[in-house]
Amino acid sequence: MRPWSASLVADHPAPPSWQSRVVSALVRARMRPHAHRPIDPLWVRSQMGRPRSARLLMARVAGGAAVPLPATGHWPGGERVEWGGAGASAPVLLYLHGGGYIACSPETHRPLVSSLVRRVAGRAWVPDYRLAPEHPYPGALDDARGAWRHLVEAEGIAPGRIVVAGDSAGGGLALALAMALRDAGGAQPAALVLFSPWTDLAATGASLE
Repeated sequence: MRPWSASLVADHPAPPSWQSRVVSALVRARMRPHAHRPIDPLWVRSQMGRPRSARLLMARVAGGAAVPLPATGHWPGGERVEWGGAGASAPVLLYLHGGGYIACSPETHRPLVSSLVRRVAGRAWVPDYRLAPEHPYPGALDDARGAWRHLVEAEGIAPGRIVVAGDSAGGGLALALAMALRDAGGAQPAALVLFSPWTDLAATGASLE
């Protein structure tokens, strides 16, 4: 018998759940008409996370309490999401939201982050990093580094207690942050949690088709 591995998962993929089929159908219906048009960041920002009322309801059901955090020092602004029972030793997430580097915010990802902090009974810091095209590279990465320094220096959290997480572009940004910390010879986070990270910015992967 072969050991459990990524290749074994690829050989026998799990069938999609009904939830994933519903989400896929909704995304296709919403985005396919725009797939071959030039990307308009303002339009994408206006559409991501709609309807807002449903998103805020999902965050409330998940149970996380969001506290706005204005920009100060190294922190670029954003919010902290806490689970009610989180103690001083609770897991700490530095969550970097997705959105193609051009859209979304801590608010659009509050339901997802609230669900994560509930599952780990912890807390999360979600920076409102700068977006392109107004703020090209390395704006987002500089803000991610600033958020890391804020947690370590201003909040006094040991790097070994911080899990850096992100989805899509945020997953790629989380990986870029870890690499930047490594290259600078600094302390590394306890772990990375990457949801479908965008690691090929040239979009050359065959799976894109």
